[in-house]
Amino acid sequence: MSNMGTVFSKTQILDLLSDEYNEADSNTVTVHISNIRDKLKKIGIDSGYIATVWGMGYVINEDA
Repeated sequence: MSNMGTVFSKTQILDLLSDEYNEADSNTVTVHISNIRDKLKKIGIDSGYIATVWGMGYVINEDA
């Protein structure tokens, strides 16, 4: 949350979580982002809050 507006690649996200997901791959990130978006939608937060930046990664939008 402290890095809103910063694009993080799947590799960067995995590196930040390396202790918990030693054998994870980029599909792990994709699935978790999808699950987070579903949970946000259930509480009324727009799915665009976490945006995909094609070819780069994911970003949390402040204005979504």
